[in-house]
Amino acid sequence: MSEENNNSFEVKFSPPKPYLQHELIVFDIDPEGNVADAYFDEDGNTVIVGKRMAKVPCPAVLVPTADDLQEAIIAIGNRYGWEELKALEEVLGVFPLSHTWDKINFDLPELEWEGKIEAMIEEFKMFPAIKIAEVLGGLIDLDLLKITDPIFGIEIDLAKLVSDPEYKPKLVAEFQEKFEELKDMLPSIDRENFDGTDGVDTPALTISQAFKTMINEVGKLLSMSIYNGFVKLIKIFKEVWEAAGLDFIPTLVLDLLTFDVEGFIQGIKDKWKELKKDLNFTTSFRDYLLEIELPLLGFTVGDLINLDIKDKKIDWPNWDTQKIINKIGAYFRDFPQKIMEDWIKYATSFLEEIGFKLPIPIPFTFCAFLEAIGVPKEINLKNALTLDA
Repeated sequence: MSEENNNSFEVKFSPPKPYLQHELIVFDIDPEGNVADAYFDEDGNTVIVGKRMAKVPCPAVLVPTADDLQEAIIAIGNRYGWEELKALEEVLGVFPLSHTWDKINFDLPELEWEGKIEAMIEEFKMFPAIKIAEVLGGLIDLDLLKITDPIFGIEIDLAKLVSDPEYKPKLVAEFQEKFEELKDMLPSIDRENFDGTDGVDTPALTISQAFKTMINEVGKLLSMSIYNGFVKLIKIFKEVWEAAGLDFIPTLVLDLLTFDVEGFIQGIKDKWKELKKDLNFTTSFRDYLLEIELPLLGFTVGDLINLDIKDKKIDWPNWDTQKIINKIGAYFRDFPQKIMEDWIKYATSFLEEIGFKLPIPIPFTFCAFLEAIGVPKEINLKNALTLDA
């Protein structure tokens, strides 16, 4: 085997697998601060409480589901009260970056927290991308973290977004000022579930989804900037690069980043509408989307998302449909980032020689993200003995 083949870079495809690296342990605490194993209900029956543990799958693959984490959060809120998650909310701070919520006009904590956890899963790859861009920008003398959103024309400083707690509220306010004027420029597939087109008119969710779309678009542009930044990097260090005899990042990254995701989903919706003309066709758009096979990996959208959350009280097809649409978008954003992270690991010797050193582990997992932003491994429930488990 030649040296060239030994040094080749291969894009690896693998399905989600559950790796238990981060555990959210939920303790029931009585008013005196003791961990409760059981208590008596009003009828005198013994109710076993004990310890609950949420297992968070942390696969070194494309899109983690973290279903157990989501189920644990929903269970805590609906069983013991949403105030139990106040401390966790404070820990999260500006995360998830793409999530904003109108608590005054749309105060539904179950959906708010479901949306938060989904957003964390969908955007966690933006965190290592920002760290990569910081280091890469220093080596090529370019600021890769100030990006202007092409829809609303808002410049977003991603470095400040993750580090300055006062920056995100200002960004949200600027966004809301421009929203009414420019909302029709949003892809229809990101508006129609909540703007009245598909039977539900909820302005608060329309704005929330639009902000999410803006941040996700910026995340995609960040990945493109990183790719182009590496192109410039190997030009600057041409001799070292040529001596290393390595492959560069495959152009599949650019193909995925420039893929018209909204047009892809809109085409699926248009086909579904045609099928609906047959009265014998009763599949909802939500369920139809779940059956769509995603390119490259060979499994369906339904393999990437769990809609059957235990303890969930709100059943809303439009909400679920938008979750699925968001998950498809995350697939096309995350795969390029995963490829670039795999390439960074592959090209470690070259990158270390020229001074490229990251403060985070690569590849970067969902569990590494939870640890980085300080998500606790224990949550104490103050109301465990006053509410029926």
